[in-house]
Amino acid sequence: MAQRSNPLSCILYDNRLTGPNFSDWLRNLRIVLNLEHIGYVLDSKIPSALPPEATKKEHDTLRKWHEDDMQAKCYMLASMTNQLQKQHEKMQTSFEILSHLQELFGNTPGRKGKEVALIASSSSGKTKKKKKSNKKKSSFAPSPSGRVGKKS
Repeated sequence: MAQRSNPLSCILYDNRLTGPNFSDWLRNLRIVLNLEHIGYVLDSKIPSALPPEATKKEHDTLRKWHEDDMQAKCYMLASMTNQLQKQHEKMQTSFEILSHLQELFGNTPGRKGKEVALIASSSSGKTKKKKKSNKKKSSFAPSPSGRVGKKS
């Protein structure tokens, strides 16, 4: 059987998960997995065991889920630093890995995880959250005549 190759998998190789780049890495991972039609496993927990009277179709569906999840898990592990690989390689599913990564680096609404920009205060030695400025920045745009002027 010929080995399938995902032409987009190079974006995961070029943008390995290091921690601070979690959001970008996750977006790239979803692109690659969706091309393979296996992105659904990131959002689903491991299916429960089938009852003894399960149909062949149910067994085939469960087998396919396990195969798809293993492929997704391999993409995930192959595209992270060695330290993160060691931390996650024994986890059962891609969903479990992703859940743990979200705890570590944040990617849930209202939470920024370790990606929150921190600055060290030089006088007290304490770490503070970086505050955003609410000042309006003036913007300039070319006028119809081609001259640059202040935008109203």
